[in-house]
Amino acid sequence: MDDKKIEMILLDKPFITKRDIKFIYKQAIGNNSNLEVVIGKLKKLFLVMMLLKILLLSIGVTIFITGDSLDFISYAVTVTFGIIVMYFIAPMVLGAKLFFVSLK
Repeated sequence: MDDKKIEMILLDKPFITKRDIKFIYKQAIGNNSNLEVVIGKLKKLFLVMMLLKILLLSIGVTIFITGDSLDFISYAVTVTFGIIVMYFIAPMVLGAKLFFVSLK
């Protein structure tokens, strides 16, 4: 599928903005690839980040059950900071939006 068809599909979705499409184009130009590849990478990034959050949550529950309260507090502060940094580095929201877009 060519880039114009993909852009038209994205424009039809009410939850994807023109700013999101510009970001996807910028990623495609920067990586020397087409929109389909960039959208696939963003979807994959979203899934990996969600699995990482589930892993961090399960580690936190384990520390809460088996560990000391100070260990849990320090872990909770560190994980909170880590998740905030993840949102600034990884385009999580855009990946979540694109996860519900089918290009077929």
